[in-house]
Formats: sequence, C-alpha cells, structure tokens
Amino acid sequence: MFVEICLPIHSYQLFTYKAPDALSNKLVLGDCVFVKFGHKSLQGHIVQIIDNPQFEGDILEIDSIAPSAYRIPSELWKTILFTSKYYLSPIGKTARAAVPINMFKDYKNKQSTFVKITKLGNQSVNKLSSKAYKQKEALLYYKKTNNEENINLIFDKLDINKNAIDALQKKGYLHIIKKDDKLIKKNNTDSITLSTEQQNIYDNISGASKKSAHLIHGVPGSGKTEIYIKLIGQVVKQGDGAIVLVPEISLTPQIVDRFINMFGESVGLWHSRLTENERGALWHQIQSGTKKIVIGPRSAVFAPIQKLGIIIVDEEQESSYKQEETEPRYHARDVALVRSQAAKCRTVLLSATPSVESMFNSKSEKLTKHILEKKYIESEFPHTELIDIAGKNKNQILSPKLITAMNKALQNNEQIIILQNRRGYSIIEKCSKCNNISECPNCAVTLTHHKSGNALICHYCDYKSDMRFNCELCGGNLDYLGHGTENIESIIRRLFPNNKVLRMDTDSTKGKNTHRQIINNFSKGDADILLGTQMVAKGLDFSNVTVVGVVNADHGLHVPDFRSSEKIFQLIYQVIGRAGRRKKKGTAIIQTYNSNDKVLTAAAQMKDAFFYDDVLKERKQYLYPPYSKIARVLVLGRNNDTVQKHSKKIKSLIARNNNLIVIGPSPAPISRIRKMYRYHILVKTKLKKAFTIQTILYKALSTAYLNQRRTKFIKVQIDIDPITML
Repeated sequence: MFVEICLPIHSYQLFTYKAPDALSNKLVLGDCVFVKFGHKSLQGHIVQIIDNPQFEGDILEIDSIAPSAYRIPSELWKTILFTSKYYLSPIGKTARAAVPINMFKDYKNKQSTFVKITKLGNQSVNKLSSKAYKQKEALLYYKKTNNEENINLIFDKLDINKNAIDALQKKGYLHIIKKDDKLIKKNNTDSITLSTEQQNIYDNISGASKKSAHLIHGVPGSGKTEIYIKLIGQVVKQGDGAIVLVPEISLTPQIVDRFINMFGESVGLWHSRLTENERGALWHQIQSGTKKIVIGPRSAVFAPIQKLGIIIVDEEQESSYKQEETEPRYHARDVALVRSQAAKCRTVLLSATPSVESMFNSKSEKLTKHILEKKYIESEFPHTELIDIAGKNKNQILSPKLITAMNKALQNNEQIIILQNRRGYSIIEKCSKCNNISECPNCAVTLTHHKSGNALICHYCDYKSDMRFNCELCGGNLDYLGHGTENIESIIRRLFPNNKVLRMDTDSTKGKNTHRQIINNFSKGDADILLGTQMVAKGLDFSNVTVVGVVNADHGLHVPDFRSSEKIFQLIYQVIGRAGRRKKKGTAIIQTYNSNDKVLTAAAQMKDAFFYDDVLKERKQYLYPPYSKIARVLVLGRNNDTVQKHSKKIKSLIARNNNLIVIGPSPAPISRIRKMYRYHILVKTKLKKAFTIQTILYKALSTAYLNQRRTKFIKVQIDIDPITML
C-alpha cells in the first residue's frame, strides 16, 4: 500500500511514500505522519491511499505515524481540503495553518501562581512604611481574603504590580506557590434570562436543522451575546463542543471573563499572543476533549473540537477574519460555514452591521435572518449629530460642540469614548519651503511621527528614523500635519487637566495583559476618558459612557477600495452604539468635512436598511460581490520593470478565457511595501459554478508561476474574495 502525502512547503505537489505493512489497516485520510524529505524529517498528512503509484523512482517508506489519539476529526480534515482548493493554497501549507507543526511534543500544562498571606504577614500590616503604600494595599487585601488565591485576581481588582508582591514574599509576609490550574467545569447558562424577542430567536435556532446557518442582526446593546451563550449552553449539555470566533480586536477581557464565569475551565482561549508551549498544551486539551469550548480569532476555526455542535461568528463583518499576509488567505467566517456543513452543526453569525454579502445571503435564504430591534437593557438610542468641521472649525481638532458635550458628561461624573482611527502623533512630515513629504525608503507611504520614542515610523515595515528639524533636501523648516491618537491625547489632557485619560491603540497595548488592564481600569471608573483607534469602537460595554466622539469620520472613506464605504459605515454605526447603553441618555458627536455624505448620514441616523439597499445597487451596477466572484492577483518584486512585465504576461494568460473579466494590471494603491513593487490584476466572473475562478487561474498560471519559486525575480499571490484592494 502507498500513500500520497502533503508537506508543509510551498508546493501543490503530493509526494508518494510506502506504508509499512503493519500500518496498512490503520491509516486514515488526514493522519499525521513523519517522513524523510531530502535531508530533513518533515511532518505531513495523508491525502490519498493508493495501490498503484504513478511515481516510477525509488519510493521511501513512512518513518512513523502519529498515535490515533492525536487524530484530527474527519470533518476538520474535509474543511482543510476545501480551504486549500477554494483559496488556491497548497494542501501542506493549509494543513500547517490548522495543525501545530510540533503537535507531538510533550507540552506541559499551564501553571498558575497562587498567593496566601503568612502568619507573619497578618501581624505586620501596620509595620510597613508609609512609602510602601502599594505593598500595604496588597497585604490588606490578602489579610481580608485569607485564602489561597490566583495572583491575577489582585492585578484585575487593584492597581498592583508584581514587584509589590515579590517584595512582600521576600519579607516573609506572603507565600507564593505555582501549581497546575484546576479544571473546574460548569454551565451557568440557566441563569440568563432572555426577553421575549431573544427567546423567540433562541427557540427558532435551537429548533432548526443541525446543518442550518443563521444571521442575528441586532442593534448595539440588543443582547446578541446572551442568545449565543445560551445556545452554547444547550450544546454543551448534550456533550458537544463549540467554537466562538471573535475578531482579535474584540477579544476583550469582558467577553473572555464572561465565558469563564459561565463555563469554567472547559473554555480554551486561543489567540496570537500564546507562547509555543501554551499553544501546544491548549491544542492537546482541545483535541482530547478537556476543553469543550474554544474562543478566539480567525485561526480558532481550525480548533480540533471533538463532536462539534455549533460555531458562533461574532461581529461577522470584521475584515480581520480574512488572512491576508500568508497562505492560506482564507476568510474564517466562510470557512466556518463550510466546516459546519461537514460537521453537521449549526452556524450563527452575529452583527449590528452585517457584511453586505451576509445581508445578501439572508435575502436569498442561504442564511436564516433573525432581527433584534430592541435593546436588552431598557435604554434609549443615542442622540447623534454630524458636525461639519470644514468651515470655521477647520483649525479646531475638537469642535466646540464636542468639547461642550464632554464637559457636561464629566460634570455629571459620566465617562467618554473618543475615536480617532489613526495612531501616532502627526501623520505627515512636510517641508514648508519645498513641500517635500517624508516617505518610508522601503514603502510608498508617509512616515508617522510618534511622540513616544520621538521617531518617525512606517506602519507597514516598522522602519524608524530619528526626528528631523530641517528638510534633508533644502534645509527648510518642517511642519507636522495630521492628528493621531497621541496628538488627540495631548489635546484632551490640556483641555481637561483634572481628568484621567486612557489611550488604547496598537502602541499602548503591546505588552501582555495591557489591553485587559486598560479596559478594567476604565470599567472600574479609574479613568474618565477612553481614547483610541477602532479598538474602542466594538465589543465593549461600559454602563457609565454617555458621550462618544469621532474626531475625523472621513478617514478611510475615500480610499480606492469598493468596500471602503461599507467599512466606514460599520465603524461609525458601531461606535455610536457605545454611548448610553443603560438608562442614561447617550450622545454621539461625529466630526466630518462633509456632513452631507450619504454613508455618514446613514450611520449617524442608524438607517442601515437604506445603506444596504444603496450599496447593493452600486455593487450590482459595477459587478462586485455579491453579484460576482472576484480574485486579486498580486505580483511583487524588487525591480519595477520586471514586475510590470510579468504582470502583463500573467494578464495575457488569464484573459484567454472568455468567462472572466480581467481588469489591469496596474500599480497597487500602495505601490511598494518592504522594497517590493506591487502590481495587481482584478479578475471577475458572473458564473455561479463552484471553483470557476480557481480552476481557470490554476490552469493558466500553475506551470509558469504557481509551481515555481521565483524568489530572485517576482512573487505571485492569489487572493480569492479579497477584503482589501490596497
């Protein structure tokens, strides 16, 4: 018996190996095996089992096969095969994205640090110096609890750092021990009380076919989360598992803590900041059935849950569900829908602002749509104003209307969220004499001034340059234009010197648990104003926030991307929903240079039906999804002429097929990133037959490009259903 194996390399080819006689009756498609490949030993997966190989040379034997205990579910293997075929990604690379490459290492379970006050500590609270007030606060806390407690609890409840705990341990006042986490499983979903509207949706979904797909479209604060937690509770009671996909940006302590409170240690948290050991140990816990519920961003769609009962995709419209940088360039929402069919389980998509494709699919009944029109906790929708800052206010970053609203909220001891979807301090460095604008030497983008570190930074390749005081070309004075979150933070601090401001963006949340600390501090009322990028717009629920301000709603609205209006509508609509989520009336102030813009007006007035009808008409007119299937072919290389030449050749190969509409090639909107010139070609088809674009592109490009590694000249990337055109 022989097997054809995929390996984790950039090759669409399968490799033939001989199966040892002792294993011939034990092999299953998808099984993980170890084989010799050149001078290396590689981990691969069985794609086909055959009797008569076509390969005529010497055929090596499989070195070993993974124990059956590590076998991935068959429905997951089917999903991996579909993902490879649909997104034109080699099976080996797709499998590697789904299954850890070192899955068979002996990973140790995570240990937690527990703390308990000692007898000496109980007697010494008043002996601590007044200067060591943090140590005294911590010791008083542990004296009051007088129990062995996870160290993370004090970090969440008090503004205490580990240095204070270590100092108390050295004095003998605290006893610290590390031990394995106790797996306390529970199901508290019966404690959730649903409204009549929510209960109807819950009943309809739980009573529907197990292979059904649903879309819950609910206004912000309508209680979508309560419904899907209740649905998961039902699945777990039946002994099945669940996957909950959330965008990385929405993977907040609020949602994670809620799941742990409901289901205990049967919840596994999957995210990008796990160490290799943490990821490997968690994968084994999921695969063995110890963890029945996995919550995480897009890669969690491949979690090896046994007996999968439901997949939840929260904030399904989020573009971060699409993997863009590496193969496979999959969309987790769409893969979730495919996996649920293979696993014969339900899929539930949720959003206050669904994607245009999901709205279209609900109209064509591919998705069953459920509408939540009322807020879960009785409250009014925010009063929203579009403020035109193009006239008198053009030099004011925060308009008088916004400042007045902020003042009023602060006087009432209420909180504020401010959105500015650009990080850094200044966006552009421009010479006042020759008008030269500083660009990254590696990328065709401007450098952003970051006050922290006092440097100019490229947000695409992380190139850094020291601040300059004079133009390098003519010696003229430099102006710094545009306003990022750091700049807005300094303005707010000047306007409200007696109030505490927290900033949440990629720069301020680089450290482990910083995201959690910022949200916890704001939730506890330790700060009055939360400022940030789109991180502050979604997935957050603060009862005391009554004012939301958007500094510049136009950012991103006019980029050359057919999805730009959809993304801005969703962002503005969602951030408005952060205000007035309880009985206090909320206010949203949206600053713009065009207060008549139909997208911003629809978002401000929460007229989602008007927006979706309008954008669907535009998509139909110009033949964009959901009225066509599209792919983007991106050609990259270090020499612009070479890239342009190959782009034209690729177009000629594709355009031979009359079933495709081919646009381009042209320089991509960002024409160079990391010293690589970028040309793109857009491919469309109206044909509804499955895999039409994939079949044509592979046939046209496989010999000359896809199966070749032209690292010295160009790279060709194919993005099926692209989420961005930049």
